[in-house]
Amino acid sequence: MIADIKINKDREFVVTGTLSFASVPELEKIGCDLLIEHENYIFNLKELKEANIADDSALALLLSWARFAKKIKKEIIFKNLPAKLLNIIKLGGLENVLPIK
Repeated sequence: MIADIKINKDREFVVTGTLSFASVPELEKIGCDLLIEHENYIFNLKELKEANIADDSALALLLSWARFAKKIKKEIIFKNLPAKLLNIIKLGGLENVLPIK
């Protein structure tokens, strides 16, 4: 499944598909464009399952979006992270860097 972002009824950006080093560059661009175009800055990862996180590219993607949001002076929130990704973030001591709800 190709990674993508769709906007749900709550106007959240829902990340879907498989995150890998192959899919992240395009997804990064889509997310940055959404941050510029919209007022809502919640990225919901509820549709990602443990098996959909192929490598550490998911962490790199979240860090990139967080840096971009800071650059354009917008707040960003990540919610419903898969347990594996949340564990990687905690092990890396990044829970204070990434705004997780």
